[in-house]
This record gives sequence, C-alpha cells and structure tokens, in this order.
Amino acid sequence: MTTRAAGLSAVTGNPAAGHNLLREGQNFRTGIFSIPQFGAELGPVDNFTDDVDEFQDRFEQVEEQFEDAQTEAELQQARDDAAQLLSDFRPVLTEISDAAFLNLDFQQQIPLTPAVFRGLGGVFTVNLSADVKMKLRTVGADIFLVDDAGNRVADNSDQAEDISTDLAAFVKAGAFGELGIGYSRELPLAGLLPLPDGLRLSAGGRLKVVQGVLSKAVARVEDDEDDDGNEEDDTALDRALDNFDERKQADHDLLWPGCRRDGRVEGLLRWPDRVQPDRA
Repeated sequence: MTTRAAGLSAVTGNPAAGHNLLREGQNFRTGIFSIPQFGAELGPVDNFTDDVDEFQDRFEQVEEQFEDAQTEAELQQARDDAAQLLSDFRPVLTEISDAAFLNLDFQQQIPLTPAVFRGLGGVFTVNLSADVKMKLRTVGADIFLVDDAGNRVADNSDQAEDISTDLAAFVKAGAFGELGIGYSRELPLAGLLPLPDGLRLSAGGRLKVVQGVLSKAVARVEDDEDDDGNEEDDTALDRALDNFDERKQADHDLLWPGCRRDGRVEGLLRWPDRVQPDRA
C-alpha cells in the first residue's frame, strides 16, 4: 500500500507498485538512465593478489635455479632457497586458501526502462537489466620438494631436484540479462476493508525471463604456458581471467546438471578442494 506515486525503481522490487507510478490522467512513464550499481567483497586477507604474485615470482626463481644448476653447490643453493620459500609462504598460502576470496558484482538497468503504461484496466511494466558477477579465489595451499622422478621428498632432503605446488587461481563468472513484464491494478475493496483515507490496495505480478552465460577457469601457479600456448608472461590470476571465456556453459546446462556427468557443470556450483600437479 502507498499514499503517493513512488520512483520507477520501486517496480523492480514490487510488481504491485506499478499501479501507483502513474498519476491520474497519465498513461505512460519511462526511465531515462539509471546509475550503474557496483559491489565488491574481499575476504579477510590483506594483500591477497600481491601475496599470490610475489609467491609465483619467487617460486619461478627457485624453479629456474633447479633447472640451471650445473654443480652440487648450485643445486644445494637451490635447495636452501627452496627451503626458505617453504618457510616464508606455507603459512601465507594456508591463510589465503582458507579465507581469501574476491567477489565482484555489476548491475545496469537498460536505458529507457523501467517503462510503465496503462492497459487492460491496469498498469503494465517492462524492465530490462544486465548483471555480471565474478568470484575469484585460490585453491590448494601446499608447496613441496620433489626428486628427479617427481616424487615428493622431505623439505631438507638431499634428493630434492625441483619444487612443486598445487596452488591455483579459480575464477567463476556469470553474465545475465533479465526481462521482466509485470501487471498491477488497484483492488476495489473500499467497501470491504476499513482502509484509512489516502491509502489504496493494489495487487500485481511479474513474469521474468533470464538468459545467462556461465564460465569458469582454473590456472595453476606452476603452469609454464597458458591455454593458448603462450610463454609464462602472466601470473596465474592473469591466465585464469584471460582464459575463462573458453569454458562458457549455457544456463540451461546449469539447470539440468544431471545430464552432464563429466563434472564441468557441477564444477560451476562449488569450489574444487585442490588441483593435482601433473607429473609424468
């Protein structure tokens, strides 16, 4: 119930408000341009992206030391630097994996909507909007040394020949377009309900049509190339953001996850627990 015409934005939340958006004698009303809405939520971890980028830089440096080692002294130096890396970043990676996330949300009302017009004894409303959502987090938090066969060894082992990690950046995103068509009218209950003067009772309903595209990507810190075969110029976060468009899934697949058994659709609904390193 309302005592006067409300702003056009009211119709996006309450379909019954459409009847109260037109003054007496007014048959049509439309919006012009709405201010975009933007939201961001960061998990309780300071310097999230900086920590991940710094870890990847140092991780790659240690990898290069192992690869370039020609003498036992150079190999031992690589082992010592790797041990320092494990000591510096294991607590940080555990905290990031457990608590860090970044959520972004952008919503825009399409210009000239909502539109409100009279018809069939009531008021119709038409609303168009676009919404983009993205969630970013890391998965996996383990870093360890491996021998020349790729088997994990102790942190202080003299058999260590390389360093490995299962840390990865995981991005999920969705872009949605929404069309809403509503109808409302005033209920003729003046003689049935003891309403105070100036109040009107309206009823309404709305039909929504939503079309969306979902996408996801996982990029391991340890990967030497991105999905396009480019060299390791980008960080894991960069590769995840660059490549997730290639993994789009139609929204009807998400509505019927039972028809997909390869885990791709189900993966859109939950975060993976870890990413296994690829070893020959």
